[in-house]
Amino acid sequence: STAFSNIPITMYKYSSLIQPVSLESIQDVPSFGEYLGGLLGERIERAKSEHSITGDGSSKPYGVLAGATALSAAAAVNALTDTELREQQKSLPYDYQENARWYGTWNTLCALQDVRDSETSERLIVTSYLDGVKYTLLGKPFVVVNDMPEMAAGNKALMYGDLSHFRWRETKSLGVQVLRERYAELGAVGFIAFNRFGSRLTASYAVNVRPMAAA
Repeated sequence: STAFSNIPITMYKYSSLIQPVSLESIQDVPSFGEYLGGLLGERIERAKSEHSITGDGSSKPYGVLAGATALSAAAAVNALTDTELREQQKSLPYDYQENARWYGTWNTLCALQDVRDSETSERLIVTSYLDGVKYTLLGKPFVVVNDMPEMAAGNKALMYGDLSHFRWRETKSLGVQVLRERYAELGAVGFIAFNRFGSRLTASYAVNVRPMAAA
């Protein structure tokens, strides 16, 4: 029989911090408030993006790396072999292979471009421009994610799997508050943005990660 369990997704409030703006700037630049609101939103989105990958559930959401299945550590601190890459791909259950992708930083991709098949000497990374996919590794798309850890001692630098079980929840759209009184004596207005966000991988077997060797 199939057993079900509840997996809570705790919500966290994100703040852009207060940004004072002089009245002169507001008066001289058309739609300045709208422009600044966009910048404050980007600040929050960067934090959410990072935490959705590396968050550990302590004062921040659980990132996908926290819930993914951790494989045995690589033999090296800053390199992966063709055998390790093939083992990582094969370790993902068959049901999740169809939509699986590789995830790592640009530096990780560059490092893997030097890895060759031990039998054919062909590169495992292939440049492809089909269906919007630029790079593939062992036949699966490689997605560059800047918030993934770099290849360094103990880091979970390479992720493989199907992220359809990664839940990302926002309670409402970005909210921007205008603080007119707080900086009145300075001839300025304060702007601050808020957003509530939570995330969690609900199926650890759908994604795996390869930690690098310890130092």
